[in-house]
Amino acid sequence: MSDVDFDVVIAGAGIAGLALARGLQRLYGDAVRVLVLERDCSLSARSQGYSLTIQQGRQALAFLGLWDTVLAASVSESNGMTALRSDGTVIWEHHNKTAHKNKNKYIPRELLRKILHDSVAPGTIRWSTTLTGFTRQSASESDSQRCAPPPAAGYQQLLRVEFTEIHPSSTTTSTTTTTTTTT
Repeated sequence: MSDVDFDVVIAGAGIAGLALARGLQRLYGDAVRVLVLERDCSLSARSQGYSLTIQQGRQALAFLGLWDTVLAASVSESNGMTALRSDGTVIWEHHNKTAHKNKNKYIPRELLRKILHDSVAPGTIRWSTTLTGFTRQSASESDSQRCAPPPAAGYQQLLRVEFTEIHPSSTTTSTTTTTTTTT
C-alpha cells in the first residue's frame, strides 16, 4: 500500500489495535484499507506482560474468527483465581466449586498478540513507526484544524496523519492523507 491508500489508521499493534484491525478486515474485507502504526521494530521487540484470563472475551474472539485458535493455544484452565506475591506465596484465592464445566482459559499475552498479528492481512502493520499527529480538513474547505472535533454526521472530510518511521541509522518523516466519512 502506498502512503495514501488508508481508510483507517490505528496507533499501536497491541492486543486492542490488532483486534480492531482484524475486526475491520473481517467485516469489510478489501473495502476498508487499514494501517496499524507500531513503534516497536517487531512483534517480539519487548515483553507483553503475563497471561490473560479469557472469560468475557470469548464472544469477541469468536466474532474475529479466532476462538478455536485461542482455545487450542490456551495453556491452562481453572475454576477460580489466585493472586500471588513475587516469591510465589498466595495473597488471595477464590475457587468456584460449581463451575467445573466452565473453566477459565489462560493464554500468554505474547501468544494472543501473535495470533492476532498472524490474522491480519500482510502489509497491515508498519513497524518502527510513531504517530506524531493528525489534522482534519473538510473536503469542501481548504483550511484545516489540528485535532479539531469531528464534523456533523455523514460529512466528508480529509484526515492527514503524520507519523515518523524510525530506522537504526536515521529518522524519516512521512505524511499520509486519507478520506473518511464521519457517521
